[in-house]
Amino acid sequence: MHQIYDRIMTVISDAKFMQAFNGWAAVFFAVLIIPSLVFGWVNLVVYVSVLSIWALVASHWAGWQSARVEVKQQELEQTQDKQLRDMIEEIVQRLDEKTPDPDDK
Repeated sequence: MHQIYDRIMTVISDAKFMQAFNGWAAVFFAVLIIPSLVFGWVNLVVYVSVLSIWALVASHWAGWQSARVEVKQQELEQTQDKQLRDMIEEIVQRLDEKTPDPDDK
């Protein structure tokens, strides 16, 4: 069971896959408008309920994906900030070592 979960998480973590999946899902639902109107499915409570549930799932999924991206960006920024602080500290330390102290005369 854990392997299935890991596989699903790997697939949905792939940005290229998610881009393709969401693109095709948008096309599918756009095309679905025509038969929905022609066959009168829009008048069926079950059909509208299923579409509403899918809309909820899709919107929460999109929110989750964007939150994941923001978390990764924050982690990257924090890592870069720490590297920059460490580099500045090292430069200051080297300058202190090479610069004579005026009080030592």
